[in-house]
Amino acid sequence: VCVCFFFPVPVEMRVLGWLALAAAAHTAAKLMYLYWFRRRVKALWRNVPGVNLGFTGQQFTVNKNRRHDFYLELVQQFPDAKAVKIIGPQLDVIVMDPELVKHVLKDSFITYSKPPDSSSPMMAMFNEFVGRSGIFALGHFPEGGADYQSWYHQRKTASHIFTLQNFRIHMLQTFQTKAEVMLQRLSECAGSPVDLQEVFFSFTMDSAMQILFGRENVNTLLGENDVISRAFDATHNSLLRFVMDNIRFTMLSMLLPFPFGGLSLKPSPGLATRLLAAATSTGRAFYRNLHTLESEAEAIVRQRLADAVAGRPLGRDLLSLFLSNEDGVDSGGRSGDSANYSAQFLRDVVINFILAGRDTTACSLSWLSLELGRNERVQQQLCQEIDDKLGTDQPDIENTSASNMPYLNGAVYEVLRLHPPVPTNYKYAAQDDTLPNGIFMPKGTRAVYFPWGMGRNAKLYPEPLKFDPTRWIPFKQPSPYEFPVFQAGPRSCLGEKMAIFEIKVAICSILQKFTIRIAPEEVSKITYSVNLTMSIDNGEKPPRLWTTLQPRF
Repeated sequence: VCVCFFFPVPVEMRVLGWLALAAAAHTAAKLMYLYWFRRRVKALWRNVPGVNLGFTGQQFTVNKNRRHDFYLELVQQFPDAKAVKIIGPQLDVIVMDPELVKHVLKDSFITYSKPPDSSSPMMAMFNEFVGRSGIFALGHFPEGGADYQSWYHQRKTASHIFTLQNFRIHMLQTFQTKAEVMLQRLSECAGSPVDLQEVFFSFTMDSAMQILFGRENVNTLLGENDVISRAFDATHNSLLRFVMDNIRFTMLSMLLPFPFGGLSLKPSPGLATRLLAAATSTGRAFYRNLHTLESEAEAIVRQRLADAVAGRPLGRDLLSLFLSNEDGVDSGGRSGDSANYSAQFLRDVVINFILAGRDTTACSLSWLSLELGRNERVQQQLCQEIDDKLGTDQPDIENTSASNMPYLNGAVYEVLRLHPPVPTNYKYAAQDDTLPNGIFMPKGTRAVYFPWGMGRNAKLYPEPLKFDPTRWIPFKQPSPYEFPVFQAGPRSCLGEKMAIFEIKVAICSILQKFTIRIAPEEVSKITYSVNLTMSIDNGEKPPRLWTTLQPRF
């Protein structure tokens, strides 16, 4: 650069010199901002209990496959703290107290939203996965403008599928029908090892495709190939593998000058992450499968849009609600009639609600089966209740209620306590805020609530690692702020009742005919995955839950 100033050089060299100077200045500005911001936050949090792990994230890399245990170990160092700071690549406060959870999820709802793309390469790639118009990618604070309006209207539209009438007719029929198909498959392999986790992911996918998108003929349970189902799983898995394998590089790359890092003064992802993705097998797999997923989802949408234009009757599924909704918003957030929905917007709706309505329930069913398989006494008591209360009747809303089958209900809540489908959740402070216990949260920091850790609180749950359905008998609905498995406040999960009922239908249907056996050596291999939703991981690729189903009669 100095040569360019003091000696005659070709124009091209001068341009390169200026570009190099601009790049150096950009990186320097990012480093100065980062240094200033982190130093300010450290000063503000000097009296907050917690740990300083450094910006490079080495400890997170070392513990990437035991992330929830790692967080719990950090929190347990401060047993009397309501909140614990973790100063690492991100600046986080883990809120463990129900009052603080309530503040983040309800009282200061307008302050805490989803982390933006600029917060990390993972968030940028996650938003590519679910789509920029999807409910999981949109900010939900009123100052978010069009994003908030689209988020609000998507929730409002989706809520209509959970009416009591629709629940009693459409959902009940779907779950019962798919459960019969599931039993048909399981009967064919009774007495032989079967991957029950794969069965549950097929069961919930087939159910979700019918309830959410009106696709009645999807039948992955019996081995039929469904491209969108396979593409969704492959995209999800490759995203997490890419991010976890390259977390240190991607975090450090945020400091690079534009276009290798982001354009904003704050560190943000850029071209370097894209180049790394192109150079790694997991990164290439992510974008390849994402292209397939988007193409297949858009094909579903275009067919349904053509049906609507042709005047064909709409169904009772979620996609039909969006197509018939008079208060629709398009992908840009503008109000209008159903014709204003773009194919891209509806494609993102499809992908987001698959994630919400399928993966979480399949994970819970897998963990419940594991707990029953390694707790024979619990399984025997549950089978006894099923025999007494159901006999050979199909499970439905009334006969599986908490009052009629308290042990079943307790088993479901116990598995949600110990193995929440979304074990850790991050909320980004979109503006300065102060928590009820006095911790100041500068804009750009994150409040983290931790259902996996809260469910292991010995003060709330004596012998917290014991799987004990009786702790929920008699049943009292837990506070969503003590038990934030389904979030809480304005962003509480719309499908909570549907998910719990689907779990009950599936597990009752199986235990009416079979007992679940899992070999001790198989149990010893099992841990949790680090996917967006916490499935079972036994070390195989793909992960399995090998069980043997023994006929009961």
